[in-house]
Amino acid sequence: MKQIKKVLCVLLVIVTICSINPVEAYAAGKLTATTAVKTINNQISKSGNFSFECYRGKIKSSNLVFSYAINTKSKIYYNDSTKMGLTKTYYYKNKMYWYNTASKKWFYQNVKKMPKTSYGKVPVKAKCTLMADKKFAGKRCTVVKVKDGDEETLYYLNKANKQWIGMESDGYIVKVNLTKKISIPANVLKAKKKTYKLN
Repeated sequence: MKQIKKVLCVLLVIVTICSINPVEAYAAGKLTATTAVKTINNQISKSGNFSFECYRGKIKSSNLVFSYAINTKSKIYYNDSTKMGLTKTYYYKNKMYWYNTASKKWFYQNVKKMPKTSYGKVPVKAKCTLMADKKFAGKRCTVVKVKDGDEETLYYLNKANKQWIGMESDGYIVKVNLTKKISIPANVLKAKKKTYKLN
């Protein structure tokens, strides 16, 4: 659990960074460590949708630890932590919608505080190093190692289109999707009010 919390901190940290020139990252055919980080940060700046799937060790369904997604425009936060003994949840307009696995029904409860519907960029002051190309989720990728304090994270960019598609830290591998748009299904919005409790 300590390692999972550590990775969550890496994933959710919000930092202040300098302005980015998107053209610079694509100017050369080959990315450098600096331009690779600028490319990732530029994509984070422009994307309104973030989907993450976190795996322990290798990318396969049995190793999935949790997944979550953010829609920054609609301010929707989704989390699936069923593999951790919890459940699926949506946060929207000061409500937490949660899935009861026993009854197979959705319920909701009011919440005072919503999760942050934003995603932090790679810290500018972090030490960045370009690594050897490597395959990630079946795609050949540019790999950049980012060291921020004691944390080391590998970021993967698809060489075909320079799209950020993954990251790796502390034995956890995260698939990243910046194009998948999440919304709340109509049946979830019709949920009845009920206080959340573990099944």
